Amino acid sequence: MASRQRRMTLPSTPGRAEPIHKPAQKTLSDPAHGAAFIFVHGLGDTAEGLEGELPLFRSFRYLRRSVRLQTRPVQDKYCTQQHWQQQLKGVEVSAKQKYIQDKQLTYSLDVADQFQNNNKLPHMHWIIPNALENRDAMTTAWYTPTQLSPFANDRPELDDPEDEEGMMNSVKYLESLIDACGKKGIPPQRVVLGGFSQGCAMSLLTDLTSSKYAGRLAGIIGLMGYLPLCNRLPDMRAKAGLPVTHGDVPIMLVRGQKDTLIPKRVWNITLKQLEFLGVGSDDLIVKEYEGLGHSLNGAVMKDMCAFLERVVPSLED
Repeated sequence: MASRQRRMTLPSTPGRAEPIHKPAQKTLSDPAHGAAFIFVHGLGDTAEGLEGELPLFRSFRYLRRSVRLQTRPVQDKYCTQQHWQQQLKGVEVSAKQKYIQDKQLTYSLDVADQFQNNNKLPHMHWIIPNALENRDAMTTAWYTPTQLSPFANDRPELDDPEDEEGMMNSVKYLESLIDACGKKGIPPQRVVLGGFSQGCAMSLLTDLTSSKYAGRLAGIIGLMGYLPLCNRLPDMRAKAGLPVTHGDVPIMLVRGQKDTLIPKRVWNITLKQLEFLGVGSDDLIVKEYEGLGHSLNGAVMKDMCAFLERVVPSLED
């Protein structure tokens, strides 16, 4: 019953699956002493993919999309269970730990449960939202993706334009989740926004362009992602009435050294642009993991936990 009393009312959007909410384990007399982590999934994924179990056929379809969408259209096909097993041998499934239970293959990461089961940040709510289905991407997406090339185009004017409209619509939705935290009594400075891949992109973009919350959050976590709309950001910040420089919101950025979906060139552009926007070395934690691809592992989770404990520590109640 206490768990139900701590639940917050989250916004509902037509066509969008409801977010997963994992209430804080610790009941606080002052809600402002609590915290919240809004954890945003990547392209082709769902909230259930980060915090639950799904049949592996959805995982395999996601794997195909995440690996191939940058280079050529995806054509889903029916695959037998034996084919899934063969295809997934030795392959990292983005942000997943895959396993086999009896005759049914499933995958799960259970990020929030891993933290809560180990009594990590018991004062923190977990909010894991869902992206809408994107017709162009043929899967769930926070915006229509474009190709991220490891090489600069000699004619950048021919590059596919980034989906600024889709991104800003997603920023508005993420703002509504932060609003919900405020209505629960959790101030912005106790809210961390983070995500994986496209979720990383949206977290950084919200922190840099939101007229409501830019420069006001407790921290940003970017896992295996990049900063979109780099050339547009100064104008977007000016339009939103924001200062030229970013401020002192702590940011943690993570990349696997074997990540081919986020090329090193794109990663370096992200770091350079953040520096241009005034993100100093004191506020930016950059970590690269040897041998890791477009995925998560125990080391990433451990460092993420340490960052969260630093930016939203337990407060005396």
